[in-house]
Amino acid sequence: MKKLIKLVSLSLIAFLFFGSNQSFAQQKGNRPNSAFGALKEKSDSLKIKLKLTDFQSAKFDEIMKRNREEIRKRMMELPDDASRMERAEVMRETMKNADKEILEILDSDQQIVYRSEKEKMQQERKSNRKRTTKNE
Repeated sequence: MKKLIKLVSLSLIAFLFFGSNQSFAQQKGNRPNSAFGALKEKSDSLKIKLKLTDFQSAKFDEIMKRNREEIRKRMMELPDDASRMERAEVMRETMKNADKEILEILDSDQQIVYRSEKEKMQQERKSNRKRTTKNE
């Protein structure tokens, strides 16, 4: 049961981490796989904006898959009473490492676009957090 709770928490954190917005959730409904669908849509959209080659796209997918697995593994290793801040730190550290790997496969123009898109996603998350806090 505790592992199920951790897995659900991990999925929720990953969903929030990648900046999915409320309008997407409303469009897709509350299906069990909607969080995964939102992450995949964000990832696919980013790959298009970056204009990745087939090789880069395959490497990007590999890095993202490995990143998700690493986050899942590290979250499961946390104690049940781990704070939200501890969980967020695991996400930050893991994503920071993934970002380094992703930047290595991109050319200089793609790196600029990648950093810009990451900044937009961070701003979306901040905006969504503010909206959520006001509604509570």
